[in-house]
Amino acid sequence: MVYVHPILGMLTVALVSWLALHGLRSRHPAPYAVASRRLHGRWALWVLGLWTITLATGLASTALLRDDLPAAASVHFVVACVGFAVFVAAWQLSHRFRQPWARRVHPWLGLAGLATAVALAVLGMRLLP
Repeated sequence: MVYVHPILGMLTVALVSWLALHGLRSRHPAPYAVASRRLHGRWALWVLGLWTITLATGLASTALLRDDLPAAASVHFVVACVGFAVFVAAWQLSHRFRQPWARRVHPWLGLAGLATAVALAVLGMRLLP
């Protein structure tokens, strides 16, 4: 039970990286860009859902299993919430706005989300039991 959150975290970081790769490939003029764009759009919400589940399991495991840590006061938790907000903003930009500015901002938000995922993996290493 203790390692559910770290395992989900590793899976989330891997899927965020994979999603970022397809987002990058979708911007290329090559023929494979269309398939990458579809895949990126299809899986983005699933990865956001996995991020949400990972965030919830981290909060729950800290509250239930770790008496030595405050449940929601760590830097790791704050960065996870920021990453969640960044990915929600990126998703909203891609689904609600069709203007050119949104297409320019969306990849930067995705890159910030990827950086957040990597930072969470590094910060989480210190918290392992």
